[in-house]
Amino acid sequence: MNDAINISEAVNTAVESSLQSTPNLPHVASSVGWLIVFVFLSGLSGILYGFYFGIQEGYSAAAHHTNVDATALGAQIKSNLETPMGRTATAVLQFICIVPVIFFAAKFPSQSAMETLAIKKVPLNIAGRWVLYFVGYWLLSTMFLYFMKMPDGAFLQSLRGTKHLGLAITIVVIAPIIEELIFRGYLYKAWRYTRLGFIGALVLISALFAAIHAGQYQWPILLVLFCFALLIGAAREKTGSVLMPMLLHGLNNAIAAILLIYLNVNI
Repeated sequence: MNDAINISEAVNTAVESSLQSTPNLPHVASSVGWLIVFVFLSGLSGILYGFYFGIQEGYSAAAHHTNVDATALGAQIKSNLETPMGRTATAVLQFICIVPVIFFAAKFPSQSAMETLAIKKVPLNIAGRWVLYFVGYWLLSTMFLYFMKMPDGAFLQSLRGTKHLGLAITIVVIAPIIEELIFRGYLYKAWRYTRLGFIGALVLISALFAAIHAGQYQWPILLVLFCFALLIGAAREKTGSVLMPMLLHGLNNAIAAILLIYLNVNI
């Protein structure tokens, strides 16, 4: 009888331990809803900057007693959004609008935002190992893109040789923080412990990550970005921390920023 009770207690303890070690927050449905919110806020940031630029032009026209041509103003706003200053200002607005909302969405009564987003330290020896993996990836991807011999798209042309510090900070710091908190932080936590499992979540999130850059790059670069997302997604899984993919993302973008923005190197 005592043996049966002990077995029952052991089973209950194992079940409770399993439940505690299997995160179930956030839910998939809510994560999709919040993803839509994040996309909306990203677009809203561009609209806010455009609105600010329009007000400035309106004040300038009033000061010079000239009329504002709505069509010409719209073209000016669109053109300004694609300048280094416009991209920097929009990214700062995105950070202000999106990051607090990510932390709000990631906070639950039974789970802190830090736990949901997996914000925790990674031992230096483990971080160093993943940096070496990244170096291997970067060398392979650079050789691939070199042999593809692609002409620059409009986005890369807008970066090349600008030597704009704000743009560099946007690429190296702001973009990796926002994107990793969303993709390898919030979405990964929501999708990893579903029927998708590790592989399904990794592939789906990596495809989404590449897709959001579709308007900026040609398909060979998108393929490289997909492979990069697989690498940093694996880093998220193995280290249990979003800080590792955030570091690798920032490192990747830092190399690109130095080569493109400051050295004007065509890889």
